[in-house]
Amino acid sequence: MWLFIIITIIYEAALFVFSTYDICCTTQDDAYHVVMFHSHYPYLQHLVHYLTHTATRPLFTFFIRLPYWIDTFWFYKFISYSAFFAEIAALYLLIRKLFDNTIAILFVIIHLAFLQFTFQHNILFAYPFYFHFAIFLLVLSLFLFVEYLQTDKILFYFLSIFLYIIVLMMYEVFVVYGLLFLVIIYIYRASWRLFIGYLVPILLLIVLHFYLQSFFHRHYSGTTLHFDSLKDFLITLVLHTSSAFPLFNAIFVHKLHHLYFLDKDFYRAIPFSFNIFFLLDWKSYLKALLVFGSSYYLLQKGAHGKKGYKNTIILLLILLFLPNILLALTKKYQIWAVQYHNFHYVTTYFSIIAFNLLIVILAFYWVENKKIRALITALLFGIVSLLVDYGNYYPLQALKLSSQRWHIVKALAHSKLLPKELHCIEAPSLWSHTYSDIKMGSGYWSSYFKTEGGTISLEKNKRCAAKMVILQNPIKATTIVRIDFANQSYLVALQKIPLPSIQWEKSDGIFMAKVKKGFVPLGFY
Repeated sequence: MWLFIIITIIYEAALFVFSTYDICCTTQDDAYHVVMFHSHYPYLQHLVHYLTHTATRPLFTFFIRLPYWIDTFWFYKFISYSAFFAEIAALYLLIRKLFDNTIAILFVIIHLAFLQFTFQHNILFAYPFYFHFAIFLLVLSLFLFVEYLQTDKILFYFLSIFLYIIVLMMYEVFVVYGLLFLVIIYIYRASWRLFIGYLVPILLLIVLHFYLQSFFHRHYSGTTLHFDSLKDFLITLVLHTSSAFPLFNAIFVHKLHHLYFLDKDFYRAIPFSFNIFFLLDWKSYLKALLVFGSSYYLLQKGAHGKKGYKNTIILLLILLFLPNILLALTKKYQIWAVQYHNFHYVTTYFSIIAFNLLIVILAFYWVENKKIRALITALLFGIVSLLVDYGNYYPLQALKLSSQRWHIVKALAHSKLLPKELHCIEAPSLWSHTYSDIKMGSGYWSSYFKTEGGTISLEKNKRCAAKMVILQNPIKATTIVRIDFANQSYLVALQKIPLPSIQWEKSDGIFMAKVKKGFVPLGFY
């Protein structure tokens, strides 16, 4: 049976990689760092500017660049996936140490099965590597602290403090996770003086933050505490936490067309249907079956570690909201939530970890080694896995469409398709976010095009010799570009699209077709 469980975890991980391997940048922040890195912007200058104008994260400018050190898509994906799976492995080790192996394994299965794809600031794709690596270091720090309390080896204690200091310098929200060290001290009835090692760097970071903020008069509202409305605080806290619920996409995502980063036509073009049998393929059903079988075995086997279920449930309920508290105290994210009804930010993933562990703990607490309850719970887990895949379908399509813009602009920059006499292309639809969750700032695409080796300027609103229009099909997540130049139109795509009466030719990895000016193939917009 353990072989079946191993197969389940491997299959879930492989399915995640298979469904997301072609997704790259999903937020303007990532795009900004891509351009900066490849334009060789001085590191120290960037660090000083970031500390004095944006946030107190001394290690941000270093770690955010790591995925771009080698300019290949495969390295970018490798380092991103490595951080993600290392984080899950660390969570497994910590949960196994605090509870037992059965709970830890079921958490991994449920966590991979219940992952939801959300828009823009989605930690699964936005800021690749950075936040997953930070969570990995935090969990490893907690693990080493528990190891110290169990073995009394002082080296583990100092390594734990060192890792936590690194984490604090990566993202100030990790300050609130100092609570977990206090909880562990309470569980093991250790000396409260041990917390001093974690409290001192927390206090130093807080002092540094307010010093920099007052001395340099930062104007970035995303890191400036602002509290003048309890209502706005609570709305922000609830909205940024609510999408941690595993069925959020399946129940609510079709109602979110009014969000500022989505075009309403996306949902008029694809009405959200509850015909789950039509939408899902065999891979989702196989995953649900594996989740059901593994969950049933683990639940009826039971957990034999430290119980303390009630206290654990209370702590996990606190951890659901804890990572979003600081965000709810800033003006920027209050505006996002109150005015634009933004349900998700990167810190929501922190809540997702707590939510999935809460689900596992509640499941064992309810089942209590009773086979019929284990069967019902495992069946529910399998059904939720299916519904999560169903709710993920359209957000995943939007993320792929968004990523295709980077792929196709990069391919054009490296190709020889564009005439040498071109100096400028008017590309208004690159700045549009129809069927995409990305809306880049003015001048970004020209900078990106040139960093990739292109010699032509891409303009938003300017009279140019050629015009580029992005044509995207949200149903099949395909993108083509129409370039109008010298009374001729060219269709360019990254893959051959089966359209009748159009002859595609492959050149430099791009498929190109010459068509009549103004001609738009049937099925594209």
